[in-house]
Amino acid sequence: MNIRKTSISIVAGVIAALTAASAAAAPDVALVRERAEQGVVESQFALGNMYFKGNGVEQNIEEALKWYRRAAEKGNAMAQLKLGFIYEDGRGVPQDKKAAKDWYHKACENKHELGCNYEQRLIDEGVQ
Repeated sequence: MNIRKTSISIVAGVIAALTAASAAAAPDVALVRERAEQGVVESQFALGNMYFKGNGVEQNIEEALKWYRRAAEKGNAMAQLKLGFIYEDGRGVPQDKKAAKDWYHKACENKHELGCNYEQRLIDEGVQ
């Protein structure tokens, strides 16, 4: 009986620790949103990711696209690459390989090697 109580206590402790770690790792949505609205590019990209993945907020692809675009238009290569992926796959938008290529090109111009690789792949596939 003591072993069972000890095991239950250990499991409860592990669950409590994991819950606390998860809460500590959870993004401060209000702070990220505030900074994104102030024009902080990294926060705009981070908020886009939060909405895209449903991390700390309800998943909302349209809202994710809004924040990715804001960051991308300010030259954030990761946001440009992400928009390329979204348009190429048609996630929340109609699939548009030309738009994907254009976003990959912008990421490439900002020295993101994957942007260059994906742009070249679409060019090789005949995307104008």
